[in-house]
Amino acid sequence: MKIFYLASVRIPSEKASGLAIARQCEAFVEIGHTVELFVPRRSNEEKALINDVYGFDPKFKVKYFKANSIYSLGKLGFFLMLMRDAIKLLISYLKTEIKPDIIYSRDHRLLFLFILFGLKEKCFIEMHTKHDDFITKYVLKRAKKVIVISQGLADFYSELIDRADIQVEPSGVYLKQFENLPDSNVSKQKLSLPINKKIFAYIGKYKTMGEEKGVDEIIVSFAKIVSKYPEAFLYLVGIEDSEVEQVSQLSKENGLELGKNMMIEKLDQSMFAQYLNASDVLLMNYPNTEHYAKYMSPTKLFAYMAVGKPIISSSLESIKSILNNDSIMFSEAKNTALFLEAMEKSLEEYELLKYKAGKNLEIVNKYSWNQRGLRICS
Repeated sequence: MKIFYLASVRIPSEKASGLAIARQCEAFVEIGHTVELFVPRRSNEEKALINDVYGFDPKFKVKYFKANSIYSLGKLGFFLMLMRDAIKLLISYLKTEIKPDIIYSRDHRLLFLFILFGLKEKCFIEMHTKHDDFITKYVLKRAKKVIVISQGLADFYSELIDRADIQVEPSGVYLKQFENLPDSNVSKQKLSLPINKKIFAYIGKYKTMGEEKGVDEIIVSFAKIVSKYPEAFLYLVGIEDSEVEQVSQLSKENGLELGKNMMIEKLDQSMFAQYLNASDVLLMNYPNTEHYAKYMSPTKLFAYMAVGKPIISSSLESIKSILNNDSIMFSEAKNTALFLEAMEKSLEEYELLKYKAGKNLEIVNKYSWNQRGLRICS
């Protein structure tokens, strides 16, 4: 089949959504489809290529279209911008000699005009957050297929639009990047991490959409651990430049010292597998909000599972619906005492926990981008 994938975000970019779109397009090609990815360029400075930022040469075609931003007008400007993008994409479709079988997007507003002009049987929409406006209802009621990333979103939209065939497909993981990794100590040396330390790693931002992601509690808990277990080392990857000063100050206030017992590093997507391979215990501490508990797809969890390392996570239904065995240690959001207990257990029972975590490699296979693509296109 031929697939047009319509994006509303910059690709490549530092945002996880851009990488996820690129990986899904690559997976569609690997399972036998032809893909053209349409990406907006909202300034002349956007010149980076996918292989430069994400570290792989795409097998799909990327078509960039000029799309000046109207952010100065707030929400109205954002909406008008997307409608203008949709018009340009519809014109591209009409000019295409060999029409696609599927018109796919993670932004329902880009599909609105396609459905309005009678192309609903080609439209696949993938929803990642809650919306309940007119355009959302219009598109989701009429699209050929509706895909959501969590059961919570499926429940929400099933009730909103009275549709029973919504398909739940958590965001995927690119498993090939974890094949043939070197010994963990080799990755530690490559990343200038201490070989003789147990590396507790958190990969991700400090905040997303203004919401904290539990890094404060990780720092507070770790500060207490390292006073008892000097072999422990904290590795924070993905903290943005604007957040580093705040995170560094909090670390200092809790007695941690950069270089001695912790490191903060900017995320390089091409090094993602090396970050995880160099780590010994992987940390997630999502807050117990409606979004994280019910609606998110724990993409980070899949990557953590793929390297077979012990995991410590806040206890949320969105996590437990994927992994709920004795290879993962659960805490509670904002409960530093419980997180501290889990860290201590991971050090005292490390070899046993690592053995159990190795079994997650069997579970995670069904969450690969390729397997996801096969289910979506079936």
